[in-house]
Amino acid sequence: MNYICLTIDLNPFHPWNEIVIAQLAEIGFESFEEKGSEVLAYIQEKEFNEVLLQNSILCNPPADVTLGYSKRKIASENWNANWEADYQP
Repeated sequence: MNYICLTIDLNPFHPWNEIVIAQLAEIGFESFEEKGSEVLAYIQEKEFNEVLLQNSILCNPPADVTLGYSKRKIASENWNANWEADYQP
């Protein structure tokens, strides 16, 4: 199954990281990573809804936060097969 990954850049990071994660979880995003000033959010492509995203804080941020995001598709991959191919017994 394919995934959509959003990379969200926040300034200030705290407490907006938690607010963004909570809102995205409510619209179906299922896993998150925090890297520096960014939050990476993942959702199955079939569950992604652009309208819900447009109504979220990402497209309507408060005046006291600078927020930008990008979206990319992650193709389905058999991670176990990849690991096994690189494993040397």
